[in-house]
Amino acid sequence: MKRRQESIIYQLAVSEGPLTADELAKRLSVSARTIKYEMAEVKSILPRIGAELLARRNKGYSILVKNRNLFDMYLEPLSFQSSLANNFGADDNARFLYIARKLVSSSRFSKIEDIADELYLSRSAIRDEVNHVMSFLKSYHLETDCKPGLGIRTFGTEYHMRMAMTELFAVHFHKVLLDNAGMEYAKWTQCSYEERQDIRHVFLHILRESEIKVTDTNTQRLAIYFIIVRNRCNAGYRLKLPESWKSEVVDTAEYHTARKIYDGLKEKFEGYDLPEEETVFLAVYLMSCRDLWSVEHLEKEYPLYYKEADGMRKELCEDMKKTCGIDLMYFPWVEKELCGLLVSIFISIHFGLDGLSRFWYDYENQAFNSPVSAALACTVAGFLQDRLKTTISFTFYAQLASLIFKITSFTEYDIKRQRLLLVNSNGLGLNEITKKRIESRYRHLIESFTIVELYEIR
Repeated sequence: MKRRQESIIYQLAVSEGPLTADELAKRLSVSARTIKYEMAEVKSILPRIGAELLARRNKGYSILVKNRNLFDMYLEPLSFQSSLANNFGADDNARFLYIARKLVSSSRFSKIEDIADELYLSRSAIRDEVNHVMSFLKSYHLETDCKPGLGIRTFGTEYHMRMAMTELFAVHFHKVLLDNAGMEYAKWTQCSYEERQDIRHVFLHILRESEIKVTDTNTQRLAIYFIIVRNRCNAGYRLKLPESWKSEVVDTAEYHTARKIYDGLKEKFEGYDLPEEETVFLAVYLMSCRDLWSVEHLEKEYPLYYKEADGMRKELCEDMKKTCGIDLMYFPWVEKELCGLLVSIFISIHFGLDGLSRFWYDYENQAFNSPVSAALACTVAGFLQDRLKTTISFTFYAQLASLIFKITSFTEYDIKRQRLLLVNSNGLGLNEITKKRIESRYRHLIESFTIVELYEIR
C-alpha cells in the first residue's frame, strides 16, 4: 500500500464527516485529480481491513466500518505515523528539520520521493524545503551525492557532520526533549533526560572554573554536542584532523579546558574514554565560540590571528568613513571589541567553521530592532565577505549589529527641543494629566506645551 493511500484512509477515518476530493487534496498537498486516481485502490484495500468506501455526489467520501477490531488494528499504527506527518508535514520549518535530520543521520542514499511519502506529501510539496536543506548542508561544508534511482547521500568531514547534527536539535535548551525526529537522527542524540542534565552540569562546572567564557546559547549547544560525540564514537566514527591543528592549539587555554572537560566526563560517565583528536577539536570548538570580549590581551592569546584581524579592522574603518561617513573608532573601547569579533571570524575561517547556519531566537536578535544597527551591520558584513571571500554567518551579523547598537547608544546627539500641542476629545482637564506625565519623563526634550480644543487643531 502506498503512503498516500494510507494517508487518505487515515484522513477519512478521523474526519467527522465526508471529505471531498478537493478537501483531501488540500490536506495532502496534492491535486484533486491525484486523489480521484488513488480512490480506486483505496476502495479495494478497505474490505481487507474491515471497512467499505462510501462515495456520495456533492458530499464526498467516507468510510463505513464493518469490523471494528480489524479496522482498529490497522488504524492504530497508522495514527502514530500520521501524527508524525501532522507534526512535520504541515509546517515549513518542521519539514526542513525532518529532511535535514534524515540526510545528515544516515550514510545511505535517501530518495526524495520516499521522504515525501513519509511526510504524506508529494515530491513537489517539499521542493522548497529540500532546497533549504541543501543550503544548510553547504553552510556546514557538507556535500551531497545525487544518483538516479538511488537518491541523495550526504558526506563530509566527521566534525562538520557533528556540528550540523548539533544544530539540528533546533531548540537548544537543556530541558527540551527531542521531538519526533525519526529513528536515524534520534540514535545520535540518544541519552536519558537525567544523564543529559548530569553531563551538562559536569561540563558547566569545569567551564566556570576555567578562564574561558562562552555565551549561554553556545553552552547549550555544547551540552548536546557531547552526547553526539559519545554516540558517534561508540558507533565507530572517528575524527580525522589536519596534523597542524594540535600544534596550533596545544598551548591554548581552550585546549587545557577541553582536556579537563573530557577527563571530568570520563570520570563520571561511560563512553568518554576518547582519542586525542576529540580534545583537539573541542579546543577548536571552544575557540570558535568563545566570548572574546572578556579576553584582556588578544594579541598575546591569539597571535596567529590578531595581526590579520587588526589589519582588517583598519581597512574596514577606512571603508566605513569613505562610504558611510562614519567613524567606528569614535570611542577608544571599540578597537578591542571589533578586533575580538574579527579574531573570531579569522579563527572560524582557519578551522573551516565559517558561514554555519544556525537557529536563532528573538531574544538573541534584539540589536536588529534598530534599523540603523541592522543596516550598518549588513554594510560591514558585506565588506568583510567581499574581502575575505567567505560567507558571513548570521551569528556574526548579530554580533556586529550588537556592537554598532552599543556605539550608537553611547553617542551623544544635538537635540532640538519640541513645541507640543496637546488635545484630548474628552476635555481640557485630561490634557493637564498628560502634560505632567510628559514633563516628569521628558522635560529635557520639550520647549513648550500648548493645550487646545480639538476644533482648533482642525
